[in-house]
Amino acid sequence: MLLEIIERISEQTNRKSTIYRLACDSCARVIEASRCRYIRGPTHFCDNKCRGKYRHDHPEIWKKAIEALNSDESHAKAKSTIQEKATRGEWRHWLGKKHTEETKKHLSEISSNGARAGEKNGMFGRKHDEYSKEKMSESKTRLILEGKFRPGRNGHKKGWYESSKTGKRHFFRSSWEEAVMKHFDSSNNVKTWDYECIRVPYAYNNNKRWYVPDFIVTYVDGERKMFEVKPEELLQTERVLRAATAARSYCIDNGISNYVFITRKILDEWKIVVG
Repeated sequence: MLLEIIERISEQTNRKSTIYRLACDSCARVIEASRCRYIRGPTHFCDNKCRGKYRHDHPEIWKKAIEALNSDESHAKAKSTIQEKATRGEWRHWLGKKHTEETKKHLSEISSNGARAGEKNGMFGRKHDEYSKEKMSESKTRLILEGKFRPGRNGHKKGWYESSKTGKRHFFRSSWEEAVMKHFDSSNNVKTWDYECIRVPYAYNNNKRWYVPDFIVTYVDGERKMFEVKPEELLQTERVLRAATAARSYCIDNGISNYVFITRKILDEWKIVVG
């Protein structure tokens, strides 16, 4: 809850800044946030412990808030706001600008002496055990299949695609994936297809992991194939090779004729134009 807005002069840089004083929704502790942090998303909790406690104590309120945040109306509103700011020239206001050396030094000091730096970090000196890693991998793949988690790839085009053949909206994570979706929809040889619809267990570093293939395609003649969109330079990594081996075994056991990597070469052979 927002309590007050304060104008403050920084002792390090002698610059004016706007500070937002808020009360934690869980413990009512007074916390402060910068203007940038507040505008990006109102701060409701002082730390992850309070956030987790509030989520546990108020599951219905939390569920409604998450549903509202991820609703089509919320996404449309955010998109509209971005477009309006871009029209006014307010979007990406840092484009072409750089921090001064003084500011860089100040940011470095804040980072090294922050609330979660060094021994103040909850994971300082600790590592996840293999059981925890396995459970996190399993949980992430389950959430991907349920459409509740969308792993990002920095620098890649992302968005939603409405398929005419599947009758569903699919979230693509690269321009290649979007182009392949359009290709499957327009191909007369493809009856239907699905995206990230199964998960395949495989072993990596002697531990169980989960792999979610990109596409399973059913052709008009009844043949089924599994596809993974991947640049050629990534095909020889140990993790990709192990996942591919497990995927091929899955195909044999489930009546899928082949497992294929969609590389740049394949895109060119299929005459797919990437936008």
